[in-house]
Amino acid sequence: MALPWWQTVEIFAYAMVSCLLLNDAVKVAMIKWRVPDALTKKPVDVTPQIAKRAYELYEQHGRQDGRAAEDWEQAEREIRKEEPKK
Repeated sequence: MALPWWQTVEIFAYAMVSCLLLNDAVKVAMIKWRVPDALTKKPVDVTPQIAKRAYELYEQHGRQDGRAAEDWEQAEREIRKEEPKK
């Protein structure tokens, strides 16, 4: 004897809810549990901070032309030294 249409719909709905929603929730939980925090965190772009510090150094040196690369390198060393260690 065939199932009535409403029981077929109930079984289909149950399968969709249990398989799709429950399995997705379990999958997401497992991924979050297995993936280390270091891989999920995005690196911070320090370029604006370096540029600001390089300009400060440029002004401290009396706005001398031809020192842009040196000022940038010094600013980058200073900013990267302040970064928290991983």
